[in-house]
Amino acid sequence: MLHATPPDPMLVVDDSGCWLWLGTSQQKGYGMRWDPAAKRMVYLHRVNYEHFVAAIPDGYQIDHLCKTPPCCNPAHLEVVTPRENTLRGDAPSARQARQTHCKNGHPFAGENLRITPGGRRACRTCASEYQREYRKTHERKYPDPSPCIAEGCDEIRYRGDRRCLKHIAADRRARDDAET
Repeated sequence: MLHATPPDPMLVVDDSGCWLWLGTSQQKGYGMRWDPAAKRMVYLHRVNYEHFVAAIPDGYQIDHLCKTPPCCNPAHLEVVTPRENTLRGDAPSARQARQTHCKNGHPFAGENLRITPGGRRACRTCASEYQREYRKTHERKYPDPSPCIAEGCDEIRYRGDRRCLKHIAADRRARDDAET
């Protein structure tokens, strides 16, 4: 049975029913105390949960339903997976996981959803628009096909060269023959 009042004089009850720990706390505000049996500092919310409710299974965490780190009231605590605990929070990863649409309003669903090799979600519509814009601003050096400069050749010249592949290869053969 859960106590209506905290069993420790270092705990005070606030208006929302939280048992706030007044003793030592770690950087994020979670209450801590020395456990002589374990010979180390332990999180008070975990100790209280295990004392008043049940053991915490391996691989699970305690989530503060009240979102108050110094709270040790077992009625405000719940055992959850690390993933569930993260998703319930307000960290960037949790906010992003709750997103249903990209920043341009396209849904993260169906054919529009792409999972990147890194495991992130990507919007196919935005990626297509980006590619279209990129191609417009990064046109090839010679956007219109120009003929080879060799006399009488109608072949299209190769990339940044002024000659076609046939004449480039012929020039290489002639150069190689001259070297031998």
